[in-house]
Amino acid sequence: MIAVTAELRVREGRQRELEDHLGKLAEQVREKEPGCHGYQLARSKHDPRLYLTIERYEDDEALAAHSHAEHYTAALKTLMDCLEEPPRVALFEEL
Repeated sequence: MIAVTAELRVREGRQRELEDHLGKLAEQVREKEPGCHGYQLARSKHDPRLYLTIERYEDDEALAAHSHAEHYTAALKTLMDCLEEPPRVALFEEL
């Protein structure tokens, strides 16, 4: 199992927009990507502009399929426009 985290710093005043777009994306990922076993969004308790996505993929192929999925690539520009800086992504192998 592959775990992915992405730390997102949203632009001031764009929090709701980011949450709406990521919520729709999460629904599509869960519905259309059988190799994805979890796609969650969390907001920092200490910094309302800091978000974290926590994703779980069956294997490298499922992660690659996610990266190339039409719903994901279509959402990227809108999501990136909401961010103050590029996301900080980390990949992990579950133990």
